[in-house]
Amino acid sequence: VSDTMPDGILYRVEQGETLTDILKKFGICFSALDYNNSSVDFNEDLTGLTLNIPYGDKFCFTPNNQLYIVRQDDSLDKLSVRFDISTDDLLRLNPMRRPEDFASVGSRVNVTDEV
Repeated sequence: VSDTMPDGILYRVEQGETLTDILKKFGICFSALDYNNSSVDFNEDLTGLTLNIPYGDKFCFTPNNQLYIVRQDDSLDKLSVRFDISTDDLLRLNPMRRPEDFASVGSRVNVTDEV
């Protein structure tokens, strides 16, 4: 379910959808979603919440101080398994990253909060 707004669309989160699912569906990074939904606690269950999904993602860029450089055949899911961290947590650790960036060879990403 979605309605248009000047800065994005309103989207109602369905049962079972995760933060990762939402970011993948709309091709945005966590910072863009968080910016448009500052009152939402993304650590909680999002089911039934209406989120403002931005039209564009002005936050997505490549930071230079990250720990892991994405290699051929990596993906968000594969890095999640390799480093024993949820996909949602990986996206929170990399708020300027879109889910597909975790498959982009050469991208630098945090895989731990111990920097």
